[in-house]
Amino acid sequence: MIKRVIFIVIGFVLFSLVTTVSVYASSAEDALGLWWTASKDAKIEIYKKEDKFYGKIVWTNDPDELDINNPDPEKRSNKLWGLDIISNFSWDGDEWVDGEIYDPSSGETYSCIMWMKGKNVLYVKGYIGISILGRKERWTRVKE
Repeated sequence: MIKRVIFIVIGFVLFSLVTTVSVYASSAEDALGLWWTASKDAKIEIYKKEDKFYGKIVWTNDPDELDINNPDPEKRSNKLWGLDIISNFSWDGDEWVDGEIYDPSSGETYSCIMWMKGKNVLYVKGYIGISILGRKERWTRVKE
């Protein structure tokens, strides 16, 4: 029984390591633009300010939706539209690292990495502690 649990844990760790490896990104600017979140309930605009990358909500199903779960009570009356949820990412030559992502549904902020697969798929992984643990989402480029 213990051997089986160890095998499962090792398999999960190896799978996580493989799936966090950058598959594509020829340049840092490839992530710039509009992205659908995994659930397609929001569009995020990734932009560059100085040498860092950020992302803000530019569309949701409800333009009047408020940031009601923000841990700062003074910010709970702010609208989600225009809110930066991705901040301070650096490009390391393969992926975007050392950033943070804010989850408005929980009010929590997580460490985050991002990488691309092709030109139209962006993986965003929020985590606590080490990057092999956490939640990964697949965002797709908005085609206009």
